[in-house]
Amino acid sequence: MTKKKASAYIFIFNQKNELLLQLRSSQDDSYPLHYDCSAAGGIHEGEDPELAAKRELKEELGVEADLTFLREDEYEGAKMYIYVTRVSGGFNIGKEVESVKFASFKEINEMIENKEKFHPEFPYLFRRLFE
Repeated sequence: MTKKKASAYIFIFNQKNELLLQLRSSQDDSYPLHYDCSAAGGIHEGEDPELAAKRELKEELGVEADLTFLREDEYEGAKMYIYVTRVSGGFNIGKEVESVKFASFKEINEMIENKEKFHPEFPYLFRRLFE
């Protein structure tokens, strides 16, 4: 029996309640130059999901922050552990990230409607969590 993968997802908000979007690196092996949640990544076997989320936050955006667990979800059989935090700046993006930008929910909805490239999990989570 194959074990389903599990991933941690972090949604970062600024003081204006805008969400930080990450544009995945052009060198990424899956969905290059697609927008995604602020940070995300796989959870190693036996790893605590919150520690995995903090690791991904540091690797991808160069920041450390207190995280609030929002909920668990599932996408195509894979477990998702979802966290939120507030950080307004000081990002030091890693090699997995092309760029970052804060956007309002209205702007993100327009980007989705205008068929901007998003990692497929992002619109799924965005609609389930924030609409």
